[in-house]
Amino acid sequence: MKNNIIVLIIGFFLVSCSTDEIIPDSDNCKIKEYGKIITLGSSEIKYRYKLIYDGDKIMKRINYGDAAPSSAGLSFFGEVSRDSLVYDKYDRLYRIYKVPLNKNYSYSEFEYEHSNVLPTKRSEIFIFNQTHLYTYPEEIFYDKKGRVNRTVIDYKEANYEFNSTTIYEYDSSGNLIKVVNTQDENGNTFKIITELSDYDDKKNPFSSFPFIDYRGVSNSANNFRHYEITNYDNINISGIRSGTYNFEYNDFDYPLLGTYDCD
Repeated sequence: MKNNIIVLIIGFFLVSCSTDEIIPDSDNCKIKEYGKIITLGSSEIKYRYKLIYDGDKIMKRINYGDAAPSSAGLSFFGEVSRDSLVYDKYDRLYRIYKVPLNKNYSYSEFEYEHSNVLPTKRSEIFIFNQTHLYTYPEEIFYDKKGRVNRTVIDYKEANYEFNSTTIYEYDSSGNLIKVVNTQDENGNTFKIITELSDYDDKKNPFSSFPFIDYRGVSNSANNFRHYEITNYDNINISGIRSGTYNFEYNDFDYPLLGTYDCD
C-alpha cells in the first residue's frame, strides 16, 4: 500500500509522456487512448489505456500490458484488466469496478450527502475468490472551489492497521503543484511527496477525469511538464525520481498523449 495513490497520479505521463465524481467535459476533444507503448523493432503504436464512452460519459477503461503467457510460453501485449463505471440516477459516479482476468477484483463505491455532486466517502472493497475480503474506508474533503484537498484512510483489523492522509496543494492558476501522502503501517511511517511544475497554458485532456488515480491532476486546467517524487521510509529518503516532458499539441490545443475524438 506504500505506493498507492501518488504513484498513480503521474502514471499516464510516465508511460506516454481527481475529481472522481464529475463526468468528463471534453470541450472539443475526448481522449480515447493514451499511454503510448514503445516496442523495440516495431513501428506499431500501442496504448496502455482505451476509453469507452456513452456520449460524453466514460463507461469503461480497458487496461493493456503484458498479458498471461501464451501456450508457447511467451507473454504478449493484450488486455490485463478493465475498469467499469456505474452511475446513480442523478448521473453521479457510484461505483468503479476494477476487474483483472481472474476471479479476484476490487471496486470503489462512493457516498454523497444529500444532492451534492461531490462524494464525501469512498469505500475500496476487495473480493478474493468471490468472497468479500476487506474494505478500506476513505473520507474525502474539498476546498471552497470544489477541489480535492485532503483524503483520509483509517483502517483497522485484529492484526493490521493502516492509516493514510493525502494533502493536495494548488497554485493561483488552479493547477496541482504538490501532493503529500503520509502512511502509517504497522508502526512504520512512509511518506511520498510529489511536486509538479512547469505547467503549459494548454487544455488538460484529463480535466474532471472520473478515476481516483487522477485526483488533483484532473482538477488542473493545464498540463505539468516536470515532476519530482521523493519517497521517505520513516525519516530517511529512500528514493528520488524526476522527469521532464516536451509536448506537441493538436489543433484543439490538447497535448498529443494519445488519440482523440474531436468535434
